[in-house]
Amino acid sequence: MTTKPVKKTSIEDHLLASLLDDSYPLWTEFESAAPGTARHSKEVAALCKKVANKLGDIDPVLMEVLGRWHDVGKARNPKFFVENQMPGEPNIHDELDNPLYSFHIISQHVGQSTNILIHLEDLVAEDLLNLVKIISQHHGSTTTKYFLSKAQEANPNLDINTFRYYGSAPTTKEAALLMICDVFEAKGRAAFGGKTDPPEPEEFVGALLDELVSESQLDVLQVRDIREARELLIAELLSIYHDRIKYPAKEEK
Repeated sequence: MTTKPVKKTSIEDHLLASLLDDSYPLWTEFESAAPGTARHSKEVAALCKKVANKLGDIDPVLMEVLGRWHDVGKARNPKFFVENQMPGEPNIHDELDNPLYSFHIISQHVGQSTNILIHLEDLVAEDLLNLVKIISQHHGSTTTKYFLSKAQEANPNLDINTFRYYGSAPTTKEAALLMICDVFEAKGRAAFGGKTDPPEPEEFVGALLDELVSESQLDVLQVRDIREARELLIAELLSIYHDRIKYPAKEEK
């Protein structure tokens, strides 16, 4: 049995490990300012590592670091992100009633994340730039569909590019997989968490990946990469939410 080669990053393991330490000063600041986003980031990090291990040709430690830090910019405006809002707390976007302004605040978190990370002193410049470049693409050139939909209620002929993230579609496998894990964790939590009648895992994961493919966000991945990611994500849903998923009844023969 042959073992897939693991793509090594030039970032030294002990430097990466320091960015995964819960006592890392910037992490404690992040966790305090945006606890919900920090929890989401830990979940994304764990998922990124699993996907990397399954594919076998990218560094799982690097992927875990990317998952941990991709949303650190949300600490600048934590209450604008639903995961940081307390139960029963009014949604600030409903009070604003301005989809375009909400979009600008939400979309800024990508640039704010890279601006925070670029000042880290624990990595050499080349490696730091690599992290920043990958994280800058974790939303690619997708649209913020919720706020786009709200704006289209008032203006059906609105140019959808008005609500599109400013980045480019992922140009590396790492960026594309980070995008998949990020979207999966957020949408999966909304679709399955606390729901008594969640969607079928296969259909949910298939629709998520198909949408990203149709938007040309996963062009850098091979068919095998997408297939293996799909298998892992379905297994993840079945593992986490197995008590809430209704399995089809077996037909009697």
